[in-house]
Amino acid sequence: MNKQGTGTVVKATLVIAIITIFAKVLGFAREAVIAREYGATSIADAFLVVFNIPYMFNGILNAALVVVVVPILMQYQINNKTEEARRLFSTVFILFLSILAFVIIIGIWKSNDIINLFAPGFDLETSELASNLALIMFPSILFFALANFFAGLLNTHNIFAPSALAPVVLNTVIIGTAFTVAKTFGVYGLAWGVLLGTIVMALIQVPFLKYTDFRFRAVIDIKDEGVRKVFGLMLPIFIGSGVAQINILIYYYLGSGLAEGTISALNYATKLILLPQGIFVMAVATAIFPSLSRSVANIDREQFSNILVKGSKMVFLLSVPAVVGLIVLREPIVAVLFKRGAFDERALLLTSGVLLFLSIGLIGQCLSPVMTRGFYALQETLTPVKVSILTVAINIVISLLLVKRMEHLGLALANSVAMTVNVILLGFLLRKHITRIMGRGLISFSCKVVISSVVMGMAVYSVDNFLANILSSLSLRLLIDITLGGLVYFIMAFILKTDELYYVLDLVKGVINKRTSLRKKFAG
Repeated sequence: MNKQGTGTVVKATLVIAIITIFAKVLGFAREAVIAREYGATSIADAFLVVFNIPYMFNGILNAALVVVVVPILMQYQINNKTEEARRLFSTVFILFLSILAFVIIIGIWKSNDIINLFAPGFDLETSELASNLALIMFPSILFFALANFFAGLLNTHNIFAPSALAPVVLNTVIIGTAFTVAKTFGVYGLAWGVLLGTIVMALIQVPFLKYTDFRFRAVIDIKDEGVRKVFGLMLPIFIGSGVAQINILIYYYLGSGLAEGTISALNYATKLILLPQGIFVMAVATAIFPSLSRSVANIDREQFSNILVKGSKMVFLLSVPAVVGLIVLREPIVAVLFKRGAFDERALLLTSGVLLFLSIGLIGQCLSPVMTRGFYALQETLTPVKVSILTVAINIVISLLLVKRMEHLGLALANSVAMTVNVILLGFLLRKHITRIMGRGLISFSCKVVISSVVMGMAVYSVDNFLANILSSLSLRLLIDITLGGLVYFIMAFILKTDELYYVLDLVKGVINKRTSLRKKFAG
C-alpha cells in the first residue's frame, strides 16, 4: 500500500475510533437519562428487560456478519464474482429478514409468554407493562437487522462512517424522546423512541448504498455453495454470541423475583463497568489482532507471545487501578453519574452495592477480549465458545447458590467469579502457544501493579473521607479523588519501575510528536 493509501486508512481509523467513543459515551448518557426518569423501579425494570431483547438479537447478528458474511463477500469481490456476490447477499438477506419477521410476529402474539420466560418473577402489573412495551419495541429487531446488513455491505466497500454513526443516531433519538414524547406518554413514549431510533439508524445508511456495486436480486438460492458456507460458519458464531448473552438473561430471570429495581441496578452498574472496557480494552484488542494474525501466518511463535503478553500487560496496567478506584469510590461515582430525578437514595445503595461486586470481575472482563483475539488469530474459534459455555454454567450454579442469601449482590458476585474463571481458563489454554507467559517478568510486573493500586486506594480512601467533611460539591470531591488517585498510582509505578508504563508513555509521546510535526508541515 502506498503512503497516500496508508494515510487514508489511518485517517478513517481515527475518525471511526472517535465516533465509536462518542457512541459509547452517548450510550452511557442514555442509561443516565433512563435512571433520572425512572430510577430503580418496576417501570425501569420492565423497560430494560424489553429494551435489551432486541439488543441481544442485534449483538448476535452483528457478530455473525462481521466474522462471516463480510469476509466471504470480500473474497467474491477479489475473485471478480460480482454477480455471485449479489445473489449470495440477497439470499442471506431475504432468509434472515424472513426468519426475524416470523420471530417478531410470534413475539408480539405471545408477548406475555415471552416476558414470563425472560422475567418470571415480575408481579402482574410489571409483567403487563413489559408485555405492552414489547408490542412497541419488538419490531425494532427487524430494523437492527437492516442496519447490520447495510453496515456489512458498506464496510465491504470500505465505507465505514455511516455504520459507525448509526449507534450515535440511535442513542440521540432515544435521549431526545426521553425529553419530549416521554414527558407526555411516559415510558411508552420512550419505547416509541427506541423503535424510531432503530428505523433512523437503518435509513441513514441507505443513501450511501449507491456508492457500492450492489444490486438487489429478489432470489433465494439455498442450494448455492456460498449460502451453505455462510450458514455453516455462522452456527458457532451464533452459539458463542448467544452464550455470551445468557449472563444478562440470568440477571433478568433471577433478578425479576427480587426487590423492585434489582434489574435496573444490575443494568446501571453493568453499563458503568463496561464503559472503560468498551473504549480502551476493545481498542487494544482490535489494534493487536492484525499483528497477532501476521505472526501466526509467519509461524513466529516468539512474536505472537510478545504481542499477546504486551497487550495483556497494558490492559492489566489500567484495569487493576480501575478495580480499586471503583471499589473505594463506588458511592460517589454512582451518585455523580445517576443520582438525580427518580434515582433516589435507595437506587444509589442498590446500584453501588452491585458495582462493588461487579468490580471484582473487571480484570477478567477486560483481559478476556485480548485472550480471545489470541485464539482467533490462531484460528481456534471453537475454544473461546467452549470456555464461554463452561463459565456460563458456573455463573448459573453460583447465582442459584448465592441469590437467596445475597440477593442482587449474589448475582453480581457470581458474574465476577465466572468472568475471572473465564480468563484463567483462556490463559491456561493459551499457555501451549505462549513461549513465556508465566515468566518472572510477568509475575514481577503484576506485583508492581497490585502494590501501586493498593497504595493508590489507601490514599484515595483517606482523602475522600477528609473531603466529605469539608466539600459540599460531590462532583468536585470526586474530581479531586480521581486526580489524586491517578497521580499516586503513576508515581508508585515510576518508583517501582513498571515497564509497561514507560511503553504507554512512549506511545503518547509518539502521538504528540506526530501531531506536532504535522502541524509544522501544514503551517509551512
